[in-house]
Amino acid sequence: MQLHIRQEDFAIYLGISRSLLSLHEKGLRSLPTQALIKLSNLDTLYDQARQKKLSANEYKSVHPEIKKHDEKVKKDFQLKRHICSYKINQLERRLNEMIDKHTKAKAWDDLLTVLLDSSFSRKPNKERHFLEVQKQKVFKKLIRFGSASQAKLHIQIEILKAEEQANKKWGDII
Repeated sequence: MQLHIRQEDFAIYLGISRSLLSLHEKGLRSLPTQALIKLSNLDTLYDQARQKKLSANEYKSVHPEIKKHDEKVKKDFQLKRHICSYKINQLERRLNEMIDKHTKAKAWDDLLTVLLDSSFSRKPNKERHFLEVQKQKVFKKLIRFGSASQAKLHIQIEILKAEEQANKKWGDII
């Protein structure tokens, strides 16, 4: 019998873990009694539906457990979508803060470069040393908040957006 649903969703329906379902499919483990009963009921309903050629909605109305499971899966996809949306907002906020900090660090770097190059800073050694130490600190900030770090956040955001769209699509299908 092929239902064309994901192994994870089928495992949720049976009330077992995905890994246990996988091991059962390979013949390495047996299912708990409750899961076997659900599987047997589903197999019977599948045969009835195939014989009667019921539509998907008629099939769901014949077996309320499937409708209940579909609603649970749909809620799970909605929850996953909301979690993705929340994470996207957090990462976008972090990205904006990072861009702002990088801009400020760049401005400080430019100022320190001018001060180090000016004749003012060449006279006293202590002042020049202080400016060089500050420039090193600013350089570390430029690295930490630079384009590589920003690109990493952009990639994470795009991945979450794709995941959010997938969860929306799967939630709409069910």
